[in-house]
Amino acid sequence: AYAGSMIESSPWFNEGHAQLFEHSHFDRRGEIVFDGNERAFDYIRRNAVELAEILPSVMLMDYREFYSGDQDTIVAKYHLAWSIAYFLEVGAPELRFRPYDSLRADYMKALIETKSMHAATTKILGDEKSRDAFVAAWRAFWREQ
Repeated sequence: AYAGSMIESSPWFNEGHAQLFEHSHFDRRGEIVFDGNERAFDYIRRNAVELAEILPSVMLMDYREFYSGDQDTIVAKYHLAWSIAYFLEVGAPELRFRPYDSLRADYMKALIETKSMHAATTKILGDEKSRDAFVAAWRAFWREQ
């Protein structure tokens, strides 16, 4: 919330990046290295097809929805949130024309402008074609991991 002018950010963004940084370190040059989260890696690899189907809806969840369900469902949402953040940091920069380079910054800008986690996520996901392209890029990245 502090980074977004005290506006609550979406759990996919907040929890995903929190986990991303929990599994990272600085190298000798002071650059951040995103280590893998092996449990999440394994989970995403095994369940990528099913997770790709729910990815847009998880990105639109508020905290009540994100934390609801049984333990397995909640773990799946956490792993998915981490996988989105990891994709944005590690996979997206490798994509041709770098279409998601500014997605994190665009999300924060939209969050401040709209003052709504849902509106901000909807704004960065764009229309159905853009959303489907994002999911396809995420899926392609995880197929190669």
